[in-house]
Amino acid sequence: MIEAVGIITSLLGVYFSSQRHWIAWVWNIMASSIYMYVFYQAGLYSDMELQGLFILMGVYGLYQWRNVETSWRPEKSSLLFIVMGLVIAGVYGVGAGYFHDTFTEQAKNPIGMRA
Repeated sequence: MIEAVGIITSLLGVYFSSQRHWIAWVWNIMASSIYMYVFYQAGLYSDMELQGLFILMGVYGLYQWRNVETSWRPEKSSLLFIVMGLVIAGVYGVGAGYFHDTFTEQAKNPIGMRA
């Protein structure tokens, strides 16, 4: 049942995004929150963490949407920001991989079968 609610909120987020309405951010944050719970219940911790990132990006996006300048134009990212992003992603990936491999239920049962 909770997955159906997640689907509905996701579809509302897509619809309002296509209409360029600010409420799309709220629907997408709610959808990510629902899926974060679903993935937690299923033991899919990396997917759960990804939903957490989507929630943070949604909050940031909503903040930016409400405070954006009308004359804003997109611009290219600098090489420094790209490299910093890759380093942060790599460090997080290695750290999260180690954590999941060491401390989660899947680490104790590598076949993926629950005891």
